[in-house]
Order: sequence, then structure tokens, then C-alpha cells
Amino acid sequence: MKKSAITCLLILSLCAISAAAPTPAQHSASPMHLLTLRATEIAMGDLPFDKGDPDLLVLTNAGRVITVGDQSTAGCIDTLTLVTGTSIGKNNLIPIRSTNEPLWFLFYRKDTADCVYIVVNGSAVSECRTLWELDQVSDESLFKTSKHNVDARKLFESPSLWDTIKEDLGEPDAFSVVALTNTLSGDLPPSLIACLQSHRTPTLELIMGYVLAEYLRQELPVETPRDQEYITISLSGSMRDDAIMTLLDTTPGRSGLFIKQNVQLQPPAENASVIFVLWNSRTKRGDGLVLAVNDEKVAQLAGVDLKDVPEGLYQLKIILWGLKHLDNPELFVSTVQTFRINEKQLNQLTSSGPDSLAVLDELPRAILYRPTSEYVDMTRRDTPPSNINIATGVEPTKDSRVTTLLRYFGLWGDNEIEEERWNMTAVSNTTGKENPTIRNLLAFRASDIAMEQLNFEKNDPHVLAFTDAGHVVNIGGYSTETCIDTISATTGCTVGKNNLLLVHRSADMPLWFLFSRTDTKDFIYFSVRNQKLKTYLDAEQKSNDNTRSNTSLSDFMDEPADALFTTIVKHNVGIDALAANPASWDRISSDISTINAMGVATTTNVLAHDVPPGLASCAELHTRICPGTAAGYLISEHVKKDLPLRNRHERYIALPMSFACKDDAVITLLGTNSWELFTRDLTWAQEEALLPADKPFPGKSLLRKMNFTDEQINLILSEDMNKYNATVETGFSIVAGLFIRWNETTETGDGVVVTINMKEINDLSGVHYSPGPWWLSKLPADSDISKTPFAGKDDPDWKWKVEKSTWMAEHLDELGRYAKSVKHFRLNSTEELLRLESDNVDPLVAVGLLREISGPE
Repeated sequence: MKKSAITCLLILSLCAISAAAPTPAQHSASPMHLLTLRATEIAMGDLPFDKGDPDLLVLTNAGRVITVGDQSTAGCIDTLTLVTGTSIGKNNLIPIRSTNEPLWFLFYRKDTADCVYIVVNGSAVSECRTLWELDQVSDESLFKTSKHNVDARKLFESPSLWDTIKEDLGEPDAFSVVALTNTLSGDLPPSLIACLQSHRTPTLELIMGYVLAEYLRQELPVETPRDQEYITISLSGSMRDDAIMTLLDTTPGRSGLFIKQNVQLQPPAENASVIFVLWNSRTKRGDGLVLAVNDEKVAQLAGVDLKDVPEGLYQLKIILWGLKHLDNPELFVSTVQTFRINEKQLNQLTSSGPDSLAVLDELPRAILYRPTSEYVDMTRRDTPPSNINIATGVEPTKDSRVTTLLRYFGLWGDNEIEEERWNMTAVSNTTGKENPTIRNLLAFRASDIAMEQLNFEKNDPHVLAFTDAGHVVNIGGYSTETCIDTISATTGCTVGKNNLLLVHRSADMPLWFLFSRTDTKDFIYFSVRNQKLKTYLDAEQKSNDNTRSNTSLSDFMDEPADALFTTIVKHNVGIDALAANPASWDRISSDISTINAMGVATTTNVLAHDVPPGLASCAELHTRICPGTAAGYLISEHVKKDLPLRNRHERYIALPMSFACKDDAVITLLGTNSWELFTRDLTWAQEEALLPADKPFPGKSLLRKMNFTDEQINLILSEDMNKYNATVETGFSIVAGLFIRWNETTETGDGVVVTINMKEINDLSGVHYSPGPWWLSKLPADSDISKTPFAGKDDPDWKWKVEKSTWMAEHLDELGRYAKSVKHFRLNSTEELLRLESDNVDPLVAVGLLREISGPE
């Protein structure tokens, strides 16, 4: 390999990639770009393959969270696309979620089942101060490179081949490599690919989580996405929950996932695995399903005997059998109970504690509603909700638009556009290797209008692109990941530059695109007209015509924008603009939904600052970077410093106190499995014990003077206080949770109780938001406190979330000191861990932060 030539190539090509970078550090080629190029060159020689090889599959754990030294590896994604021609949109470049392991790349040929697995030596990279120094380090010093044939059939026929791979890579890596390649190279549903991305190692439990979620969506479908959402109560935390969270968008940070541990249900639900609720936020009512899944039955049906094959191949056989029977959920899943539920009952069902599930016995049984006719898109209007004029200056003629699009694809003439081909070759399963598809054209139409309305050119450093396109969100069953490549090709926004955010939503949510400017804070939003698009996609699937003569594609490009999008609106989410026109926030929320409004407002304002890529990544899972997300970032960074993971056998387990947005940041940044996030309610008695001893606590007389009603006073004073004594001083900091560094090999762990002083952060920010004194939260949310001293003290909801999160982003480096460890503890066995996780145990008492006060003898 000629190092000087490769380096010159890297500098020339990657400067173009980095030109749109939102932060100064990304304006030039980085060591991560060079590292990725060198790894790819090795694989291209060893497999071998050329750029654009249709049989190539590339997997990597690179992303915003994985770092080498202090450098983000997100740029590796862009470099892989540039050099190999693979991409996220083509489904042949698949990032795998990971945190505590070295950076790795896996190159696999589907036709031969040969693979090259390359693990990066982070220490060797960290010692290099410049690209030129890194260029001089030998491949042997930078990488551990292995080549194997991982054809499952050959491994089953000759288990000694498995032993060879295991001896070379070690058993965990060997199984990951073999399982990932044999599962992801198959013809899988796109949403299952998204589930498999959530873990380094595919498992039967992930597949069963997918089956459960799809079974639910058939039995209890979402009819009105704006009002309805799924809530998951897992009865035996497992990897199933990560797959369920991926498909249903039930994240802990948005109160969508609750983990119960060591619960005992009464017949007929004693063998249940999960409880699902389809909740209507408008009517405050829901329907529910209790489901059971039998993993052991799968092994029996697969006909695999552990005595006949090594453990790794035994698991692989079961996984591959499960993949072949995805369309037969009745083999694995059974309905235990159906029910109807109201808000009070739902609050009890999702609360922590050993008695929370008792409400199941009280719920009325229900015959679940199923639609009796095919769904029809009822959103069509004469014109879509729009506050912009898109009739002139935005819609070029059909010929010029198609010509422009084909130039982006590198399929039209001029050599000078060659450098723009790197992130889009338009591989498509439906229209052919070299032709754009309807989904490409759809994303192009939205991007093109946005570029005109927001006045930006490709690679503008002030532009952010958001979309929920991907493997999960679909148009009538057609997955939408292809749109991602088109957005990058048209606007220049990419994952590697930290200005393309792939927002996690459920399979039942509509497809949308959103573009914003971090300088002006203007944004434009498009929601897709599903039924119209499905008509085109159905026709496309039946057609194998060439794109340039395809009538369907030409007709699509002739469609007016309002025929393709139900909503096209432009607004400004600058803090000053929102403050100057208070009514504008309600209009934005009405036009694009509250969750999307908060997402674009917080994230656009936050990413206007130079923030770590990991914080941006939190917006993808949580949909926004709110103050809770920023707090979760501070907590996670503190945990990593106080309890750093020292080897690949260690991982984090969390017991957050109270359900909050921070939990999604913890999952993203600490790599905590969703099913190992054992959130606990912080009781009023516990909160009272942790506050300073000289805190004011009002009696009945003072509460009457504050104009609380007798009913409100009774609620405030309803729970006996003085149940606990705190063993440490926490001031006005809140207990964020218990965080455990668990070693899977020794089955021991070190833990820490972390607090964060949000009161001090609130005061410093100058944003007026406070839930009031801790005891005020004992009142129902709709309580009338208009005559009390606590009425009307807070800023509007948008203001404290947007302005405070922006302030926190600007001062992120200074705020780390407000997250502190107040108690360390040790777990000496798996039994001690399980006891701490149990719903029957008070974790703050168990680790010694609180001491129960004994009652009178």
C-alpha cells in the first residue's frame, strides 16, 4: 500500500466531505477518516472487492458515541461510503450500536461468505498527534485483521471451522461476527434489521421482541398516530425489550417502557412476558394486551440439541430457524389477557413497587377493536397546511428537475460532478442498480424545496436535516431508509458531519422531513401523504422499466407538492422570535405536532453551539435535546469518569430514580440495555429525608395562609413523613440514580449513587421554571393553585425547555461539577445484584444512602 498516495487521496477527497461540517474541528480530514480508509484498503485487497460491489456488506460500531481517545468515530461512516460505495440508504452499510469496545469494521461478501474483521488499536492511534504521524504507523500496529469464511452451512457441517474462528477471535467476537453476517446478509424485514442493529450480538430474544411487537401491531393497531401511542410494561427484562423499544418507540425517557423484576402474577397471567397498552392521550383511555412468549419452545421446534453442536453453533441454528418462521407468530406468542384501562389505573400499573400489577385483576376484559376495512388516507385537503408559496421559484420544469437529480446520482454526463457521487449510487431493489426510485425522488423533492425556501446550497455549514426515515418508519409497508442517501446527496448533510439526525419513531408514525438553519433558526417541515405515495410505490414495484423512460417516475416529478405532502410549513424557532410572538409556538405545535416542535426547537438551538457528537446522538433516540437530555449527558459523563469501564467484560446497569428524559441519554451514552434500566419512584418520604435539615415544611396553618384548600392540604399532608434518615448530605440536589459497573466474568460490581443539582443549574440559567417545593408535586397535575404563592411563576413550556437546554449546551463544560457521587457500594455476587433490582427492595436503603426509622415497639 502506497502510503503517500493514499494520504493525498484522503486529503483531497475528505476535505470535500468535511466542507459542510458544523464545527471547526470537522473542517478538515481527521485521523478517523484516514484510519477508516486504511482499514478499507486492507479489506479491498483481502476479500477482494471494488467500490460499488453489489455483494458487499459492511458493518461497524463507528458512530457519534464510540470514540478512539477523545475523537468521535462518526466520520468513519462517511468515509466507508466514499471508499466502498455502500451506504445506510442502500442497506449495505449497517452501523451497530455499541459503547464499551474498540472500534471495528466488518467487511463481508454475500456471494462467498468470506469476511474480513478489523479491530482498531486505539492506543496506537492516540499516540499520533497528526495525520502524517498516523500515516507512518504500520498496519500491523494499527489493526488486528482476521479473514474467515463464515458460511453457516459449512460451520454446521464442520464444527472444527467454528473452533478455528473462535480461537482466532475469542468466543464473544467469533459469535458476533458469525451471527451478524449470517443474519444481516439475508432477506430480512427492514424493521428487524433495525432491531438487530441495537446489539453487537444477535440473539433469539431480539427476534422474539420483534415478533411480539409485530403481533401487537396486528392485534391492536394504531389508528390515529397523533393521539395514540404504545406503552410497554416488561415483566422479565430481556433483550426483547430493546427490539420492542426500536419498533414501537417506547423509550423509558418518554415514559414508554417500564421494567418489572421478580414479579409474580396470578393465573391466568402467571406465565406472561409483557403487557402492552395502546394509550389515547386525548381520551385518557387505553386498550391492553398481556402476551406470553415461549423461548424454550422455539429451541424445541428448531430441533437443535446442544449435545450435537458447540454452544455458539447451537445458538446460531436457533436464530436462523427463528428468522425462517417470522410469519408464524402463533408458534411463539399467545394472548393471556385483554383489558381496558383508564389514567388512574395506568399510573398504578406503571408505578414501581411489588403491588403495582395488582390492578390487572381489576381491569375490565375487552374485545379488541380491529378495523373492518382497508385504511384510507383521510388527510387529503384542497391544499395542505402551508404558510409558504411553493408555486414559483421552487418547482423547476420536469426536464431540469430530473436532469438535476440524475446529476446528484452521477448518472448524467459531466465528469466534473464525479466528486458528488460518493454518497449516492442509487442501488435499488425495485428499479435497478443505476436508477433512482420513488423514495429517492420523494426525499429529493423535499430537499429541493427546503434549499429554495431556506436559501442554502449543498454543504451549507449552518443547515441541519432531520427525518424519521429509516428501517422502521414505512409507507404502507415500504421501508424508507433509501431517503437518507438522497438527503445527503442533495443537501450535503451526513451522519458523519453531525448535521443529519435520524430521529427514532415507531413503525406507525408518518414519514416526515425537516430542515433547519442554526444561524437564522428558520425551519421547514414536510409530512408525507402516505396513501398517494403508496400508489406510486405499488406501481413501481410492478415495473422494471428504465428510470429515464419510466412514465410513473415522470408523473411523480410532475405532481404538485401538495399532492405529495400533507403539510409544508416554514417557521422560526429562535428564542427571541418565539418570545416576541407567544402565539407562534401554538401554531408550530399544531402544524407539526408538539413532539416535533420541541425536537426542532431544542435541537436547532443546541446544535448552534459546539457540542459533543454524543449529545447530538441523544436527540435521535429521545427526539429532542431538552434540559433533561442535557442533564442525562452530564450524569453519564460523570459516571464514566467515576466508574470507567476497564475491559470488555464490564458494562453499566442503571437504577434511575424517577422516570425522566435523562434515562434516554443514559441508554445512548452509557450503552445501558433498556431492559437493565430499573427505574424506581422516589417517594415523598425519601425526598423529604434527603433535603437539608433546615428546609421549610409547612403545617396546616401555614398552608391555609397560602390559600390551599382543605382537600389540597389533606393530600399534601397525607403521607407520614420521617420514615427515613439520610446518611449523607445531598443538599438540594436530586438523586439521579444508582449506576453499577458490572463485570460479567467475575459476577461482581462497583456502584455509585449520583446526584445532580438542577436547582443550581436552574438558578444560573435565569430561566424561570421550577416544580415548586417538593411537596407541591403531591397534588394532581390539574389542581387549581391560582390563589397560592406558586401560581404563574414559571415561563411557558417552550421557553424553559428551549432556552434552558440552549443555555446548558453553551455552558456544558462548566456544568459537570453539579453531578456528584454521594455514595459508593460494592456488589459481590449476582444474587446481590438481582436483589437490588427487585421491585421488593428499596435500593436507597439497600446501598445505605437512607436508613429506615424504626417504629415504636
